[in-house]
Formats: sequence, structure tokens, C-alpha cells
Amino acid sequence: MPDGFDRVVTRTASPNIIVRRLFGTVEAIAAFVWAIRRADIFHLYLDGGFLRRTPLQLLELKLLKLARKKVIVFPYGHDSWAYDRIPDLALRAGLLADYPALRVTSAAVGERLDLFCREADMVVGCLSHIMMLPRYDALMMTCYGVETDTLTPVYPDPADETLRLFHAPNHRNCKGSDFLERAVQELQAEGVRIELDLVQKRPRAEVLQRMARAHVLVDQLLAGYGMTALEGMALGKIVITGRNWPSADAPFKQFPPYLECPVHWADPATIKQVLRDISRSRDQWRHWGEANRRFAERYHSPAAMAGHWSALYPRLGFSPRRFESASV
Repeated sequence: MPDGFDRVVTRTASPNIIVRRLFGTVEAIAAFVWAIRRADIFHLYLDGGFLRRTPLQLLELKLLKLARKKVIVFPYGHDSWAYDRIPDLALRAGLLADYPALRVTSAAVGERLDLFCREADMVVGCLSHIMMLPRYDALMMTCYGVETDTLTPVYPDPADETLRLFHAPNHRNCKGSDFLERAVQELQAEGVRIELDLVQKRPRAEVLQRMARAHVLVDQLLAGYGMTALEGMALGKIVITGRNWPSADAPFKQFPPYLECPVHWADPATIKQVLRDISRSRDQWRHWGEANRRFAERYHSPAAMAGHWSALYPRLGFSPRRFESASV
């Protein structure tokens, strides 16, 4: 049993798709019943929990309500990308280039978002995903954390002559990779000592090793930060990432973590100047790296995330206390 999990749900590896779906549905329902008997609060992504990818997917929240459970829903990524709700046309174009199926699934995703946000007891919004949500009751920078206890910081060394960038896009278009590469090439042509390590489709251990050797981690330029940025913060890197579209950014203007966030914000129009400014500010490299590490520990560590979530439970009628969790 993996550490931190009380139950692991496995799916049959049968080559027969009918057998896989049948047994997968049975396994999912069994896990759902197991959890209902043990949990009071369910945290679900916006495409479902145990019953996602089963015929009961759209009934999951209703069944939990019938069982008198409390439900918190939150986004993680493409579970909330209803492209026709995205006001930023650059982000919309990038997503459609990387996820062409969104052209035909957007309406269904939007309907599911409306259903889940209507049925849930609490909706948590985070960074760029908030623009797709019809409602939110609480804010987080992201709804997931980073393993600060296992990632040892390697702070930028200002004595290094060349500014080393790291960028690991799972999909290039929606991360703004072309804009970053162009900015680096133009700076190199101007004589700036800068290099880019662009990593794709490599094992996570190798990715983290190469990330540790960099001074700067560039996460993405078209939306708010994600998991890669969190790992960069935990490793004590200078982190560059994109802001929200202005209308989606507004709810965070009075949100303390957002106001304290020490990342360098950039977009396709400003990335070149941001990189130039960093290259000229060697005396700040260590300070920026240390600030990002502290921010990761304060807001994104496992302990911090546990605190964020448990702070919401009194709003669902549960008295403040130490909560146990069951992960499956």
C-alpha cells in the first residue's frame, strides 16, 4: 500500500474494452460505497470522483447528498476548460491547439461545471480556472500542494556567468513555449549570456535534476501557475509564470497569498524584458530564490494545504478540530 493511502483502486488490464469498462465500473462503485461508510466530507475534481468515467458520473453528487455527505469541488486542469468561457483569446487558441477535442467537448464540460457547482456544498476557485466557474465560495492559489519536505532547495548562484532557464511544458502552445524560445534567441543575439533547457517527455526524476541545475524556472506565460512552478519554488528557483486574464485576476486582488507571491509575472509581450531584468539583477537572485522557497513552505507544503482545507470545514458545519483523512 503506498504511503498516505488507505485504499488503492486498481483497474483491470484486460485488452477487452468491454471487460475493462465493466470491471472498472464495479471497482469504482465498490470504492464509492467504501468511502461513503467512512467519510463525512468529499473533495472532488470538477469531472467527478470515484464515479467519473462510469455511467453514474453525473449522479455522484446527488448520491452523496442523499447519503448526507458534504461535497467540496475544485479544478485541477482540463476538468474545467470550457473553452468558450475563456475570455483570453491567446489562452483559448493555445488550448485548442494542444487539445483539439475541446472544440466538441466544450459544451459538455460547461454543462458539467454548472451541475457540479450547483450541487456542491462548496466550490473552491484557483487562479486561471476561476474564469470558467459559475460560482466560487473560497479561493486558493492552487488546489494542490508540493512536497517541500523531499525537495531540497538549490538556490541560484550569482557567480555563474550564464543565466540558465528551465522550461518543461507538457503542451507547448498553451504554455507559451514559442514566445519563450523567441525571447531567449533575441537576448542571445543581443549578447546576453542566457541558455534554455527545454524538457519534454522525460522521467520526473530527471526533470527535477535538470530543474535543480537552473537559476530560473519558466512555468507558463498564458495562465496562472501550476505544479511545475510549485516544484520550482520548493527548489528555491526564481520562478516566472503568467497572470490571469484581468477579469479573472480581480477576485485575487485582496487575497493575501496572491499579494505576497514572489514569482515574476510575465506574458508573451513582457517575457523578454523580464528575463533581461533578471539577468541584470544578480544581487537579487538568492533573495528571490529564498523568497519562493519560503512561499512554498507557507502556502503550498503538505502541512499548509492541510491547514487551508481544514479551515474551510467549519463553514460546512464541522467544528474546528484535527481532521483525519482517507485517501484512495
